[in-house]
Amino acid sequence: MRNIGYVETLQAAKKHAHYAAPLGPHQGRGVASGFWFNVGGESSAAVHINEDGTAVVVSGNPDIGGSRASMAIMAAEVLGLPVDRVRPIVPTPARSGTVF
Repeated sequence: MRNIGYVETLQAAKKHAHYAAPLGPHQGRGVASGFWFNVGGESSAAVHINEDGTAVVVSGNPDIGGSRASMAIMAAEVLGLPVDRVRPIVPTPARSGTVF
């Protein structure tokens, strides 16, 4: 991975005044961090146009970091619709015993 500024970010946080502020009884201080690979791969979506001119975009990908918004924006651009006329849906998997 190329340099992403992780070490520099932790160093800047450690130098901040809040990090050195006094702690009261039963208080502690910690730092948590992580990352998520954002890898593009094959995907698909279904777009349905409703009678009132709105659209629905359905995709099975999980909504991590705004994928619903991204789907709505892309569909709106391609269809020439205002984004507020596009409803993105990410269906949840059916659980056993679920009746449709």
